[in-house]
Amino acid sequence: MALFVVLMMGMIISNFHNRISYVIPFIASIIIIIYSGKLLKQDFYMKNRTKTMFLIITCAILIRLALLFLDYNNPMGDYAVYYENAVSLSNNQSLSITYISLFPHLFGYIQVLSWMMNIFGTSYTTVVLLNIIFDLLTMFIIFKTIRNQESKLKGTFLWAINPINIMWCAMSVPISALNLFLALSIWIFSKINLAIKKRHYTTLSILLGISLFITNIFRPLMPIFIIAIAICYGYKLLLKYTREELIKSSICLILTITSFTAFNNLNMQYIEKKLKTNVAAGAPGYTLYTGASLESSGSWNPKISQELYDIYDKYQDSDETQKYFTKKSILTYKENGIKNNTKLFAKKFLFLTKDLSIYSNDNFAYQVNSAKIRNINGIIMITEIIFTIILGTCLLFGVNNLKGNKIKTEAMLIVLFIIGFIIASLLLEVSPRYVLSLLVPLTIIASLNTKLKRVE
Repeated sequence: MALFVVLMMGMIISNFHNRISYVIPFIASIIIIIYSGKLLKQDFYMKNRTKTMFLIITCAILIRLALLFLDYNNPMGDYAVYYENAVSLSNNQSLSITYISLFPHLFGYIQVLSWMMNIFGTSYTTVVLLNIIFDLLTMFIIFKTIRNQESKLKGTFLWAINPINIMWCAMSVPISALNLFLALSIWIFSKINLAIKKRHYTTLSILLGISLFITNIFRPLMPIFIIAIAICYGYKLLLKYTREELIKSSICLILTITSFTAFNNLNMQYIEKKLKTNVAAGAPGYTLYTGASLESSGSWNPKISQELYDIYDKYQDSDETQKYFTKKSILTYKENGIKNNTKLFAKKFLFLTKDLSIYSNDNFAYQVNSAKIRNINGIIMITEIIFTIILGTCLLFGVNNLKGNKIKTEAMLIVLFIIGFIIASLLLEVSPRYVLSLLVPLTIIASLNTKLKRVE
């Protein structure tokens, strides 16, 4: 728990390091938090529950729908890979076969986006519409996941007004899709814990494996979630060992892993059939190798990128290429030594979290082809800063409410996943947008109001 608090504080502080311009947003945030607290204390929400939720949901929908009426520039870099290949797939044209075969997780979002384009056309607005649908569904799943009524309000509100989420709905990346199925996985896990009948928890465990598989096709880090599940089941057995609990935990874990693995293997076969070539099925060697680079502090650099294609040209096989970089990354980390690796991880952590608001705002400002939007960049930035401070404050209270003699299994899963996700991210290539995958679990933790409330 102490490690989790340190990680959360680091993420919050690194976003506001040495910025005097954050004083005004900070004061505004404190006022908003105090005023919101008074409303809740006066039972404002409990007396006007339906009206309040209707207002939150309506505002969330309207704000996001406004994105559909903006003009957009052609995406660049990774964003272009997703968009252009989705357009090609929709039009039955050739894809970037080599690149996708090296990183097969890219194909998931490309495929879903192409299906959407078959219905709504290949305009960039289709990308925005798909992301909006995913984002709003995520808000609904978060609402269903949280049991306490007051916490439902806070969690839904935090997701609805999150300006970072809203802006990334305009980007051609699978962040909204990843968030949706990650939230769904957490919700299914909570239902497994409540299930008593064998047919219920076995069915739910299979569905959990499928949900984790779908999440994994957008970013292949869901083995972390499965490890967290195994630890949670072990923790429950240590607290209260019974034969029935042992049988239930074993069946659930085995079924989850089996369904996840089976669907993941089928997906790899499907991608190979679509691309008509072998794809990398093993560890993400290139990403790990990039993450070990002292020269670029673990972030992307053109030298390593060119080396990827040189090695591929040598082997002419994506899986062998990734295996080569896996071995090389291990040697690189060994050659770095403990001291250099420690410095590297510190730099990567700061890079992973530093100036997320600025990073999001810059990407949004580039993607949107509107002088009016660029003219209000300062206002958007202040909105992001205010929200981040509010979320950070709620997180501190939420983390404090997790402390006690026992931690509910669902909350423990979320904490373990966050810690595992950050550790994995420090080993791999880093980018500020990768931390956006933590917004779902962080929002759930931030929504907790009283000590040890159950996250259902």
